[in-house]
Amino acid sequence: VEDARSPMVSRVSPINGQTDVPINGSLFVRFDEAINPLSVSDQIFAPIGSGSIVYSLDYTELTYTPHASMPENTSIDIDLSEVEDLAGNATGSYTWVFSTSSNFDLVPPVVLGVSPSDLAQDVPVNAMFSVQLSEPVDAIKSKLTLTPALGEEIIIQDMATENSGKTLLFAPGILETLTDYALRADIYDLAGNKTVFEWTISTSNTNDTQAPIVEQVSTGDLTTDLAQNTLFRFKFSEAMLGSSLQFVELLDSASEFVDIDISLSGSLDIVEIRPTKFLSAGETYSV
Repeated sequence: VEDARSPMVSRVSPINGQTDVPINGSLFVRFDEAINPLSVSDQIFAPIGSGSIVYSLDYTELTYTPHASMPENTSIDIDLSEVEDLAGNATGSYTWVFSTSSNFDLVPPVVLGVSPSDLAQDVPVNAMFSVQLSEPVDAIKSKLTLTPALGEEIIIQDMATENSGKTLLFAPGILETLTDYALRADIYDLAGNKTVFEWTISTSNTNDTQAPIVEQVSTGDLTTDLAQNTLFRFKFSEAMLGSSLQFVELLDSASEFVDIDISLSGSLDIVEIRPTKFLSAGETYSV
């Protein structure tokens, strides 16, 4: 059968659009099929400088390690459109863009919070797990190991990220009911520095099918005479998924959007909304 399908780029690290990449990092690309290494020319990585390439045994992955530091404070464009599979089909148009910092990173990332938290009880067997970190991390190289008190361990790699790569997300599937699990996260930042974090949880015998509840608000409904630099804080009944915060809005009385910065606490159950400029005097706002 003739292969006429173009190979596709399935994952890259740093992620497309990543900012503040340390200048001593390596680059990783995964394709959905084996590629021809002869099609990966030096020109592809010219914006970074000379380096060495290591391929996986099946030639679906490559890691590029620069011989020297990457350019500082620079937007890097890597054009992968000429990379070919073993049949000579090129990937077509694919440009990978990220920007570097001036930082030579030798410090491992710090775990700021995990969900479910350490020693958490009655964790739903369909729980989503997350790890919040001090800096963007390599979601491909990092891994999580869940070890039940009885049974075989579960190893999860290729995790999803949010919060500009500072939060790892993973769904291990349906866990064993009423079981103690030991969790170990081996996490690498974009410069290859590693940190290890361990915690334990105990599962319940049910799935989580209940929506979260707002338990506390820093500014009550219909509150008047707010300071123009008010910070809005919402406490939820359980950990929240950071990517869902994109749906949070602050509107004025004309239903116009107000620019805001949104953050999630280390325990992932407190959402903070901070307007990027002072609120207007005498105006009415809704969240």
